[in-house]
Amino acid sequence: MECAQHTVSEPKITLSANKYLFNGKELQDEQLGGINLDWYDYGARFYDPALGRWHNIDPAIENAHYDYSPYAYVYNNPLRFLDPFGLDSIDAQAITTAAQNAVNAVTETYGSTSAQCNRGVNTAFEELTGSEELSDLDANGIVNQMEESDNFETVEQDKVQTEVDDGALIVAGKAESSGSGHVALAVPGDEVSSTNWGGSAPVGMDTGKNKRWSSKGMNYSWSSSTGVAFYKYTGPSAGTINNQTYSGGTIPAVSVTAPGTTYTQPQAVTVPAPRIDRINRP
Repeated sequence: MECAQHTVSEPKITLSANKYLFNGKELQDEQLGGINLDWYDYGARFYDPALGRWHNIDPAIENAHYDYSPYAYVYNNPLRFLDPFGLDSIDAQAITTAAQNAVNAVTETYGSTSAQCNRGVNTAFEELTGSEELSDLDANGIVNQMEESDNFETVEQDKVQTEVDDGALIVAGKAESSGSGHVALAVPGDEVSSTNWGGSAPVGMDTGKNKRWSSKGMNYSWSSSTGVAFYKYTGPSAGTINNQTYSGGTIPAVSVTAPGTTYTQPQAVTVPAPRIDRINRP
């Protein structure tokens, strides 16, 4: 007696290719004119990794781009900046927002005429960094603290606007032997023409006496640049900016857990300080 033979076929399992790749964004690999697009969908616009550029301009271009190309990806500095949605510079926009918030807070609490430059700078500084290093100090005290602190370094005037537009946190200050001095926060923008400032002055937020503006040429804060110094914050941040990566740093180890063989071992990588001559991002 012979037994009937039966062929058992294994069920076919069709797996879809993972299209969520670079930065977790979906790869658009449709063809256009017989050529694969291979663009990533960031929501606000599409990113082309072959060019390192966007194919359309930043929809938030008026916020903080100024003299940078609106097509550039993360100001050409992916170690410094993130762009999770295809929008604007996170740090530069954070400075603009903090300046506006500081002016509103000072005006609401102290009115529009009293000298409160120290409170305006400290309000913005705390929002941006989470630090109370400049708290409870008058303008002279803020300047002295920045002079002595390891968390600040001086910047030449002609570099200020470029660095602020790149997302650096810079405070301008001038101490006075008779009086309380004056401080202002540098903000992203276009330098303004001023003969007394050597041709042009950077843009700043000021909440001094009869001063309540979030963005105006610093020639309105000081008639001359004589004695005015600029201090860039390089310390840790628990606020709305993360300037620790500005001068390089250590990328933390990342552990990948999955069933099967371990293919990736956590690595700690030290990042060299990026050049700051002229860097671009969206």
